[in-house]
Amino acid sequence: MEDILRLVPILVVDDELDDDTPAGQAARAVVERLEAEGAPAVTARSREDAEHVVGATCTLSGVVIDWDVHHGGGAGRPGSDGPAASLIERLRHGWPALPIFVTADRSSVQALPPTLLAQVDGYVWKLEDTPDFIARRVLEARRENLDPLLPSFFGALVRFTE
Repeated sequence: MEDILRLVPILVVDDELDDDTPAGQAARAVVERLEAEGAPAVTARSREDAEHVVGATCTLSGVVIDWDVHHGGGAGRPGSDGPAASLIERLRHGWPALPIFVTADRSSVQALPPTLLAQVDGYVWKLEDTPDFIARRVLEARRENLDPLLPSFFGALVRFTE
């Protein structure tokens, strides 16, 4: 199972990944936690980068998108079709069951449209939730999504050995 899971990465989209700020450090820490748990992470710093990853792979097992991703369109504002919202719509169209999480800070949570919240599996506070907490939520959703794909006996055997 672990070999299979290493073939299906989690996409992390955050334009602050390279920044030396608390938000950048938090984003990098989530990526590090995912990888420490054996989940490969593919990172994108803009919506365009994420679109390239989505177009080039059919094996994503989860997505974490920063609502405030600014590159590739306007910031996510109420009523706007910001880069995060358009990426989420594309992902939902191609992968209806793919676990999608939105990261946000307290000031931007009011900007999350209710229609968007219906399309994601959860949202987390990037600067308030711990990287461990965020990674565990994403990994659990990932496992719930991938478990039905395994033959029942193989899945039971994997769970037993873990």
